[in-house]
Amino acid sequence: MLPLQTTIGWVGPQDHYWEWVREHLPRVENVPAEQAMDWHRLKRGVLAVALDGRQDSRLSLVDQLQLFSSSPNTTSANAKSKAKRALDKDVGPSPRSPWLVILGDDWAGHRRTFPLHEGIVSFYWYELFDQLLPWVSTLSPTSVHLSDRRVDRILESASRSIAPTSLNTSALVRTDIATDSELWSALLSGLGILSLDLPWNGRGARISPDVIIMDLEERPRASVSSSTARIDRWIEEWSDLKTRFPEAMRVAVDSFPRWDHWKQLREIGVDVLLPKPFSPLGLQWSLQQWQQIASSR
Repeated sequence: MLPLQTTIGWVGPQDHYWEWVREHLPRVENVPAEQAMDWHRLKRGVLAVALDGRQDSRLSLVDQLQLFSSSPNTTSANAKSKAKRALDKDVGPSPRSPWLVILGDDWAGHRRTFPLHEGIVSFYWYELFDQLLPWVSTLSPTSVHLSDRRVDRILESASRSIAPTSLNTSALVRTDIATDSELWSALLSGLGILSLDLPWNGRGARISPDVIIMDLEERPRASVSSSTARIDRWIEEWSDLKTRFPEAMRVAVDSFPRWDHWKQLREIGVDVLLPKPFSPLGLQWSLQQWQQIASSR
């Protein structure tokens, strides 16, 4: 078993979005690449290798880790990787100290053109909330912080399974596309979350949403506006939502997450970034942590 406060051994860059990822991980310890194998063999924690580009020099370390972690039961390793994507909480850490890979923007679409070994547990940087943190929580309870640090603990229990919420949970979804509103309503209903339909220019609401989801997907237009204009429009709306519902968990969903856009959204109080596609169970997991901590205060 790993210690209750698992140390993340970080091998890789520390600027750009990497700094943001590191802020949310428990007890990060910087590990030089040349010392990473010894650190891993001594089982000092969970080793995280951050890969900036597809020619990253740390790829050789990933190969070494894969060889070291290989066991006669290769099927078990493959099953563990698949279970990660399904957020299967029944799968615990292997007898060997676990490790993972976090991928930068340059790795987009790599499974088609430059796939890593299927037994490697990997995440993109923008999968922090719906996949990476839930996976880490299966290894050890730990402390992480959301963007504005209003919630001090999001990972409370390593063994708790994700189950449909029994709380009276509601969500307000903002989207440009009418058909997407219907899809969001069906998705949230399957998670036990009531989708609210509030008039945008109304004078408040009788029910305050527990979560606000802003789908950044735009309806097709004859002339495509600049991405800057798109983000500015959403920032204006989001600022109003933050004022109206200050206690709600605020989630931005983006088909093409970009660091500069996410930085803008964080500055006006967005808490969670989700890519498309994202894990619905990961969204539910994050919301459950948020509600439990908020209700204890």
